[in-house]
Amino acid sequence: MKFKGCGTLVMTFICIWNFTSSSICTKWGHMCKDDRTLIHCAKHNNRWVESVYQQCDANFRCNKVTNSCVPNYPVGVRFDCESDGLFPDPYQCATYYVCYWDGGALHKIFARCPNGQRFSPVSSRCSVEEFELTTCQRNFNCEYPGQVSVWPRNRNIYYICAMNNDHSLYPKVFRCSDEMIFNGTECVDRRSECYGFEER
Repeated sequence: MKFKGCGTLVMTFICIWNFTSSSICTKWGHMCKDDRTLIHCAKHNNRWVESVYQQCDANFRCNKVTNSCVPNYPVGVRFDCESDGLFPDPYQCATYYVCYWDGGALHKIFARCPNGQRFSPVSSRCSVEEFELTTCQRNFNCEYPGQVSVWPRNRNIYYICAMNNDHSLYPKVFRCSDEMIFNGTECVDRRSECYGFEER
């Protein structure tokens, strides 16, 4: 029994010795320190300390949502109609898609706004104001398959990240019914939700 006790003391000493003071830890457990480093956070003598738990391998990165090393999927270019309506182009600001039913199947038309205008996800139309007020940047973030998020500035639209055959990720874009918004899990009556930003 004494031998086991000494072994435990040695292991505890080694663990504490490997920890360093942390300025980013706020709770016990694993978290990403940067894109490649997963650390373990603990509290020792009333201060947060950290220890490197894992260095993500090549082609992997530390995901701050799951706090684990995940494949570093590239983002591909693809748009599929999942429901009818007008949808912003996930990759460009001055273009959009018109999705419609015909013959029991969904079809899409790729459309472009006039020069000096951009497609507004808020009003679902081309707008000079959109061109003047916003910078063009990618409006979705796909880090892993199955990731779900609401479309920026329009809670009526949401997307689910899916994987192409080449293992690149792309957003499958959906729209809730009129007067409905996406709450992060499902479409709900917008009157039952209260958010402090602009909605369509």
